[in-house]
Amino acid sequence: LLEYARICDELEGFPDLSFLAPNSVPQWVNPTLAQSVSEIVRNQIDGRSTVQEIGDRLHWPIRQTRLTLAGLFQAGALRLSTDQELLALTLQEMEMRQFARACQRLRAWIDVCPPGPLHPEVAQVLHEEWVSGRLTASMRGMHPRETRRFLRRFDASLENPTSAVHHWNEAVQIHPDDKLCRMHAMMLQYAEDNRADRPTVRDLLALARVFKEDGSPRRGAPLLLIAVQKNPEGLGQKLEVGMGLLEAGEPEHGGPWILAATHSLVDRGQADRALVPLRALIDAAPTSREAKALYSKAKRASTQAKKFRRNLAVTAAIGVLAAGAALVKMRSDQRWQDKYDEVQALIDTPDAALAALRKHFKDDESLVVMGLRQRIEKRQLDIEGEKRQDWLDAYKAVHDSVRTTPPDQALDAIRAMPEPPRLLLLKAAFPPITDLYLLLGENLQEELSEQGEVQAYSEAQAAAEQRLLERCDATEAALLDSEQRYAQIKTLKATLDSLRQTLAERTQTRADLEELDRHHKNLARQDELREMAVKAEEQGDYERALHFYQEILGGELDPRVREFIQPQAETLTSILLAIDEARDLAHAGEHELALALLDERIENKEHLGRIIMPWKVETFPTGVRVTTSKGKTYTTPFEIETATGESLELTFSSPGFLPETRSVDRPQDLAIFLKRTPENSWDSAGRVDAIPVPYQDDHIVVDRGGSIARLKRGQGVVWSATIPTLSGVARAPVFFPRGSDKLLLVTEEGSAWLVHVADGGLEGPWELESPPMVGPLVNSSAIHVLLANGDWAQWKSSLQPKILSKGTTPYDEESCEAYRYGPPNGMQVLRSRVGEDTLLKSRFTGWTASVTEDGLIVTPPDGKGGFSTQVEGDWTYMAWEPAGDTCPDGRLWLSDGKGLRSFIPRVQ
Repeated sequence: LLEYARICDELEGFPDLSFLAPNSVPQWVNPTLAQSVSEIVRNQIDGRSTVQEIGDRLHWPIRQTRLTLAGLFQAGALRLSTDQELLALTLQEMEMRQFARACQRLRAWIDVCPPGPLHPEVAQVLHEEWVSGRLTASMRGMHPRETRRFLRRFDASLENPTSAVHHWNEAVQIHPDDKLCRMHAMMLQYAEDNRADRPTVRDLLALARVFKEDGSPRRGAPLLLIAVQKNPEGLGQKLEVGMGLLEAGEPEHGGPWILAATHSLVDRGQADRALVPLRALIDAAPTSREAKALYSKAKRASTQAKKFRRNLAVTAAIGVLAAGAALVKMRSDQRWQDKYDEVQALIDTPDAALAALRKHFKDDESLVVMGLRQRIEKRQLDIEGEKRQDWLDAYKAVHDSVRTTPPDQALDAIRAMPEPPRLLLLKAAFPPITDLYLLLGENLQEELSEQGEVQAYSEAQAAAEQRLLERCDATEAALLDSEQRYAQIKTLKATLDSLRQTLAERTQTRADLEELDRHHKNLARQDELREMAVKAEEQGDYERALHFYQEILGGELDPRVREFIQPQAETLTSILLAIDEARDLAHAGEHELALALLDERIENKEHLGRIIMPWKVETFPTGVRVTTSKGKTYTTPFEIETATGESLELTFSSPGFLPETRSVDRPQDLAIFLKRTPENSWDSAGRVDAIPVPYQDDHIVVDRGGSIARLKRGQGVVWSATIPTLSGVARAPVFFPRGSDKLLLVTEEGSAWLVHVADGGLEGPWELESPPMVGPLVNSSAIHVLLANGDWAQWKSSLQPKILSKGTTPYDEESCEAYRYGPPNGMQVLRSRVGEDTLLKSRFTGWTASVTEDGLIVTPPDGKGGFSTQVEGDWTYMAWEPAGDTCPDGRLWLSDGKGLRSFIPRVQ
């Protein structure tokens, strides 16, 4: 009881605690101002808990909790959460499915949220919470009034009638006994067409009847108007709709329904039932002629009307007798009434009224006179109350102006404030005028507290504090000497001095914060530069790393940090000098010397693999596209830079050449000879000794394995055949004279065959009984072959030869020696012989083909460009074919271990 009494006494110091509702969430403004409460209490104020929850955890009643927190609010240590903070707390509790806690914060948010539709983003977030079911679960602890406030604003923001119906249907489920929620739901259901749950007339009348029974018939008017639109059919429904609208103050809407229903009652002979509704309609609408006429008709038809007239006559007789008796007493009381009226006429001037009352009714103690006296005294109190209120209004006006006007104007308003009026009956105190002086200091303190914590680099905050300092000086300067005697002025000056000191401390604090911030930024920048230097060093970019270290050394630096950074910068300087010398050697092609120099001059071997060095890439021919394994593309010749320990794969590609890939594990100059893509290739099983035989745009080729084929330019083998032979074919087949399409082919063991060029058909063999020595050779009439036994064999058109007589020699020895393996078919041929020349220059076009250790090198007459290709194993011969339509620079044939290949010197 003592504790309760103490709390009640302290509560009297806080005239209004309504702002501190149980579901409010306090937030810290300045915890240092809360030293008056224990640490346990301070720990419970976490910016997330409501007043009720704080009290529950402290095991305090709500009175004690609100009293303690009110003290902290008054001290400026706390403030209430804003609507944005409350909404965020509500959403967090919903996310954690703490719906009871979410409900309390939602109710607080509804109370403090600005009026009007919700912000579109807030409405969208709440709509998503509604769809998830969390919002409806959180609303189950709300008061119906709060639910209605929230849904009206929510629906106004969404502007979706369908969603509004769902919202209010859910509200009816949450608050089944709330009539207003039901009315809203019915009205929205009716507004939407084609709804299965649209209310019936019976439902609308039932709810309107409930409002009527509760003494609020006007609330049912919207429901009755909806019922009118649904056209009620029954006589009872029509009469109930009309009477309900009449009681709701809507006679213009309810009258037609009452008239329609009563017409039916009168026509049915039930005029008694029509009298009451018609009487009510006439009272509400006196100008309704139709109602009066129908009422007269019903009254005449009613049996009760006769009884009513008889009773009225009796009542009138009794009244006449009473009036006669009253007339006797009237004259005796007239004089008393005149005196009473005289006093009553003076009631607006209470002093004169009291004097008249004492004159005429000095000893009258009747209740009427006592009542008149009380009325006069009450009027006196009212007048004094008005005087007091006028003074208080003037006081409040000055009070408010002090908060908003400059100091000199505020002081003028205080000085112009009149003294409080004198009161005779009303016993009430007036606030001292001098208390207004204190507002000057309190205003400045409030403005300072609104600035919040000191912020570094805040020009707006610094300017506001400077304005406060100037107002402090202006306020003190505007005080008069005559005002110095007031105690409130001394308090004001002390407040101003305290404010000046606080402002000076805040200025110093801001300077300290800015200095500390610059120091932290400098340290952060140094750390950032150090990280960038280390990263650049790891990437081999020592010049950029040295730049970062030098930037660190050029700023404000702790001596210990300088001792750590300086050697690293010197090491990088030494590395860069060594790198410059090594790069000069690398540009000159001395890569081994460059790497040796780096290995000698750089102590930390970890740096060696990250140093960037240049190297050159050249190709034969030039203009080759080179793609690295890193995705970069170059065109030869070019210079590239890579780390000394970096591995790189290069892919060379050029039209008309075979692609080639090279892997490089350190910087080194490359010279690559690209291998030309052959125009035609024949991967024969045996060695190719015979020169290709041109036929139209194609060529007939044979090998020592007995294979024969027809090659088409760019398409490969047209047909192929195999001749059974042990020694194979080393001699080029020849066509029969006079435009024949048949070839004569002779094997090394002495077998003759006919070959049809069109399809590769074979005829033979014809055994010659001796291997060939020279030929076959062809002239204008026949083909000749010199056999090993010294005979000459002659063919003219058939497979069977003619053996010429001994001593017959169709060719001289020089021709036999030159065409030992048959005619060159118009080509310039060079066969491989050990120790002899490996260079063949075309007498047709001037192009030169040379077999070297790197392969076959082909160059044009001017020596610029050309191509190369790989020679597989031992080569047999090279042959230049004359220029033609398909090969303007001729055609080069190469026979080696890979078979037979042809090349066009210049890519078309």
